[in-house]
This record gives sequence, structure tokens and C-alpha cells, in this order.
Amino acid sequence: MNKTNTPIKRIVAGSVSAAIWENTVNINGEGRPILKASVNRRYRDGEGQWKTSSTFSRNELPLAILALQQAFEFIVSSSHTAPHEGPRRETLGSSNGESVAEPYREGSQDVL
Repeated sequence: MNKTNTPIKRIVAGSVSAAIWENTVNINGEGRPILKASVNRRYRDGEGQWKTSSTFSRNELPLAILALQQAFEFIVSSSHTAPHEGPRRETLGSSNGESVAEPYREGSQDVL
């Protein structure tokens, strides 16, 4: 289980990003990992300070859709039978053309 309050994967498309979080739910007295996604966008306000919002303009909606589609693909391809060994991110373009899961390093992200 991811014991820190950091996502196990972050997907960035322009100013929009999707984060995948691992939570534990109790099913029949047994803790089971479950993956959830959140999406937001970053922008600078009039004073130049970075802000976060969960609302999207017409031009940002396709970016949100793309980031959430990638998040969905990651979640459905992840195993739910055992907790993750640690945060992970997906790297496209391995030597054999397949996606490869590798450890997520703080500050790393997939940029679309």
C-alpha cells in the first residue's frame, strides 16, 4: 500500500493532469487495495501564483479526457490481488515495443 499521500502515477497533458491513488478498502474484514483517479488543471492567477482547479474550458476538456483515458488504462491493467510494491509509472516505448511499469520517482510523470 502507498503509505504516503502521493499518487502512484501522474499523467500530464498540457495544463491538465490525472493522478492515480491507491486506497485500501475493507471487504469481509480484509484490507484490499483499490485504485482511484483524480483530475485537475494548473494555472497562474492574475498575481502569478500557481492555482489548481477541477473545472475545464472547452479547449481543456480533450486534455482531461486524454489524461483520464490513460488513467483508466493503467487502472484496468493493474493487479488488484496484491498491494503495489511501491509507486509506479508507465513508460512507453520499451525495447520490445511494450509498455513497461517501472518505479515512480517523486517528480516524474508521464507527459502526453
